[in-house]
Parts: sequence; structure tokens; C-alpha cells
Amino acid sequence: DKEVTKLGWRNKFKRVIKRVVFSLLYYSGFLNALVFLISKLKKEHCTAILFYHRFSENAHGDCELPHLRVREFEKQMWHVKKFYKIITMDELAEELKLKKNSESPCVAITIDDGYLNNYNLAYPVLKKLNLPGTIYLTTGFIGTEKSIWVDQLMDIFLASRSKSFSFPELFGVEVFDLSTPKNKKGTFTRFFEKILYAEDAVKNSLMEELAKMLVVDENYRVNGERKMLNWDEVIEMSRNGISFGAHTVNHPTLSKIELSEAKQ
Repeated sequence: DKEVTKLGWRNKFKRVIKRVVFSLLYYSGFLNALVFLISKLKKEHCTAILFYHRFSENAHGDCELPHLRVREFEKQMWHVKKFYKIITMDELAEELKLKKNSESPCVAITIDDGYLNNYNLAYPVLKKLNLPGTIYLTTGFIGTEKSIWVDQLMDIFLASRSKSFSFPELFGVEVFDLSTPKNKKGTFTRFFEKILYAEDAVKNSLMEELAKMLVVDENYRVNGERKMLNWDEVIEMSRNGISFGAHTVNHPTLSKIELSEAKQ
């Protein structure tokens, strides 16, 4: 236990040191000068593809899925707008097709899955800064009240009032404590890691069994909120600089399904 605690403090200390060093590099202007110098010295440049998922107005709590605060997202967008040429994924595809690199450092902005907060929070930032972006839609959930399995899994734990439980099929005799939001998040993470690469049918079956064990109604939904975009929002964004791509129909683990199904 002492070794684990010591390692934890060591890792925290390293993170603090990194943050201090990065802050000094950024706010001193050294990074700005370095980017400018490299952009002038090199004749050809690669493109960095940034990819995001969820956004929120506040820092995420103990029992929420990871997401980026929109204030931080806006800071990042101001930064890339200042130092890089922002291109679309179509423009990048054309460059790759022609086997050529850009004459200046480039960034492409992408977002996976198609969450509602892409429209409510990220889109206004991109529109304000006149930046193009690409959102990859999980089309089976767009315009519905359904959500991706990882969100469903989190909702099961959030909706449950059980204080503890066990799941012998996956964890033997281990008993999980759900008495605090932090413990729920930890238990969610264990389940997520355990079923991530399971076949789709197996994954759904295990989640149904989990919902029954935790006495969660089959129509569970936290606050009844819609999580995904609808088609009107997609159309509006498509008319204002946002392009769209495919991110499967229902977010399966593609390596665990038949090739014909994966293609479909």
C-alpha cells in the first residue's frame, strides 16, 4: 500500500511539473516563435487530425463520461486558428490522393459519434471562429431517443439505487460498492473494460442482465434527456461549414462481427 501511495504521489508530481513546463513554454511566447520558425523553415508539412467526442459547460463529475469543457475547446480552436491552416477532411483526402503535403502546417477538426452537445456547444464555437469541422455520425441513433452502448451502460449505474451487488458471470465472488458516485464510476470502468471487445449480442445481453441485477427499469433514461443529434440539427450545421461522415450504424465492435455485417 505504501508503494502504491508513493507511486501515486510521484505521478501527480510529474503531471504538475509537466503542466508548469508547458505553461512556461506557451505563455512565454517561446512556443509561438518555435511554430512560426518551423513553418518558415520547412517546405512541406503534415496535417494533424484532432478528434473530439463529448462537450460540456462544466468539469465532469465523479459519475460522468469523459468530456471536454467548451471553454477549453474554444481556447484550443483560437490557438489552431492562430498558428495553423484549418482544412477539411475532404481537402486532406485530396492531398493524400495526390501524394503531396501542404505548404504550411495544417489541422483538421473532427468529432466522433454525433452527440447533441456537438450542436449545442461545439458548433457555436466553430461557427463563431469560421472554422470547418467534420462530425462522424452513428446514424442509427440520430433523430432517436436511443444512445450508444457506453452511454447506456453509464445510465444503468446512474439509474440504480442499489448500494452493492455482484456479477458472478464476469467477476466471480467480487462485490461492488455503489454507495458513492465515485464508486459507481469505478465500477462502470471495470464493466466497460470487461465488455468492450465482446460481441455485440453478448454485450447487449450482459447489459440487460446488469440492469435486472441493479433493479433498473428497461426504459431507464437519466433525466429523460436526448443525447444524440437529430437530422434538423445535422442539416443546419451542414449549411454552415460542418461536413459529416459515417461512424457505423450502431457503434458495434467491428472486429467482433462478420465482415458482411461490418460492411452493411
